[in-house]
Amino acid sequence: LDERWGLDHGTWSVLCHVFLGANIPVVQLSIDETQPAAFRYELGKHRLADHLALVVVSADYSVRKPNPLLVEVAAARLGIPPKAVWFIGDRLDTDVAGAKAAGMTAVWFNPGDRSDPGSAASC
Repeated sequence: LDERWGLDHGTWSVLCHVFLGANIPVVQLSIDETQPAAFRYELGKHRLADHLALVVVSADYSVRKPNPLLVEVAAARLGIPPKAVWFIGDRLDTDVAGAKAAGMTAVWFNPGDRSDPGSAASC
């Protein structure tokens, strides 16, 4: 858990003020196999999952972002066509690429004008 930005990297705190009273489903996507099992446990222990419409775990589908399967599954389980989804993520190489591949509107959430975390991995 990123203590500075929270579970959603701060995106929900922005959305709930911009779209007051809107019923926006929030999904936690891609708790992957590199995360300890305690990560899932923490979602339940602190009742964070109660505030999410859905939790999609990439390890359950044997793929990782940017594979569009994950975001397609999330949209299908919510009954929302991919073209109606705004996917907000903090990485261009995984979050934005996967959302675009699925036909979603992709938004790079970049607080503090950071460089893309994925760009260092590709150097």
